[in-house]
Amino acid sequence: MMMTQATYTVKDAADYLGLTEKETSKLVEKGILDGTRIRGEWIIPTESIVEYLEQGIHKNENRMEEFMRRQNAQSVSLLDHLPEEMILVPFNVRTRPAVFRDLTRLAFDSGRLWDAAKMAELLEKREETSPTVLGNGVALLHPLSPQPSLLGEDFVMLGITPSGIPFGGTNKTDIFFAICSTDFDIHLAIMQRIAQLLKYPDFLEQIREASSSKEVRNIIKSIEKQITPDI
Repeated sequence: MMMTQATYTVKDAADYLGLTEKETSKLVEKGILDGTRIRGEWIIPTESIVEYLEQGIHKNENRMEEFMRRQNAQSVSLLDHLPEEMILVPFNVRTRPAVFRDLTRLAFDSGRLWDAAKMAELLEKREETSPTVLGNGVALLHPLSPQPSLLGEDFVMLGITPSGIPFGGTNKTDIFFAICSTDFDIHLAIMQRIAQLLKYPDFLEQIREASSSKEVRNIIKSIEKQITPDI
C-alpha cells in the first residue's frame, strides 16, 4: 500500500483510489478532495485522500474496505495495538477538553507518547477541522496526520463513558477510540479494522455493557476471530 508521497496528481490519486481521472477531478472541483492548482494541474495532498477514505466510515459506505481490498492490504488485529492498560472502563469524563486531556495523559504515563499536551492539541484541532464523531455514539479521534516524532509505537486508546457527553453532532458520544500512528498505512489499516468491528452486530452494545478493560478485549478478540479467522 505504502503512502510514501506527500502529494498526488489527479492521475495518481485516481489510480490509488480506483477511480477514473474524470471522477477524481470532479471530487476536487466539488471540494470533496482538497486540491491546489499548480501550472494548471490539480495537486492533492495525501491527508485529503486519507480523509476521503475515512469519510466512507461516517457515511456507512464501503469506501475504505474496497480500497484496502484493491491494495491487497494485510489485515491488522486491533488487539495488537490496544493493550488492556489503554482501555478506560469506565471513562469518567464530563467535558470535551477532558477527553483529550485524559486520553493523552494515559498514553504519556504508559511511555507510548512523549508529549501529551501536543497530542491533545492535535486531536482537538482535528475535531475542529473535521469532526470524527459518528452517529452511533462513537468518535474516532486522531490527528490530521501521523505523528512519528511524538510516538514510541503505533497504538490505540479506548474510553467508554458511563453515559454519553456532548461532543459534537446531534447525539451524545460515549465511546472514544483514539488512533495514534506513525504512518498513513498503519493508520488506514487500524481504521479499517475498527470500521469492521463497528459493523458487527451488537459489538457496540457488548462493549457498552462491559465492566472492565479485560472484558472489552475479550469481546474484541472473539469478534476479530470471526471477522478474520487466520489473523
